[in-house]
Amino acid sequence: MKAVLIKSLGLIHDSDILEFADDFARPSRKKGQLLVRVLTCATSAGDMHVMSGRVSFAISPPSFPYIPGSSICGIVEEADAEAEFKPGDRVIGHMGMKPWGALAEYAVVEATNCVLAPDSLSDEVASACGDSAATALKAVELAGVKAGSRVLVLGGSGGVGSVCVQLARVAGATFVASTSTQVKMLTEELKVDRAINYKEEDWWSIGEFQEQPFDCIVDCVGGGGHFGKAQESKVL
Repeated sequence: MKAVLIKSLGLIHDSDILEFADDFARPSRKKGQLLVRVLTCATSAGDMHVMSGRVSFAISPPSFPYIPGSSICGIVEEADAEAEFKPGDRVIGHMGMKPWGALAEYAVVEATNCVLAPDSLSDEVASACGDSAATALKAVELAGVKAGSRVLVLGGSGGVGSVCVQLARVAGATFVASTSTQVKMLTEELKVDRAINYKEEDWWSIGEFQEQPFDCIVDCVGGGGHFGKAQESKVL
């Protein structure tokens, strides 16, 4: 089968670590797993972290070369007779805690990590749901966003952040602000109430936010001491 391979740890823009194969061995499934013909594969920051070795203290590929990618939309080719899914089903799948093996013509996925893909979603959008969208959903749930909430999403133009903004609205948030350099996207496409270009303005020093603190802040960026800044400036 055709597959994208990572030959060694490195950055995604380093062409020396990437290789395209057209004769890679097709994977075999075990009981409880699905063999899926991959239609689309969505990459994420997590894939990049594994590829670079940044998270090798916690998780790293079993060997090199390896196939990157963890979130897919595809067609079931093989399944257990008693499985919830059957050949021909279009599914959204995620590789789980071993986030590799998806950026190829075929992938083996645990059936418990799959759901039927709604007809209303394109293959491209569906493949992003197993990773970025699922992460955003859990974040909004854990944050306790509800009707009337004031929410700040740090990094609202990214894969996880953009879904957080939308889910906060669905949960009933009446004021949603976000930080990003993509201000036009935030205001015109995601319809946030306030977009902050973090390169031009410190969100924690905005008087409006200090006068009316947020009920929750969803940090899709990480680092930078954001939680401490939010508490010190009393915007949370």
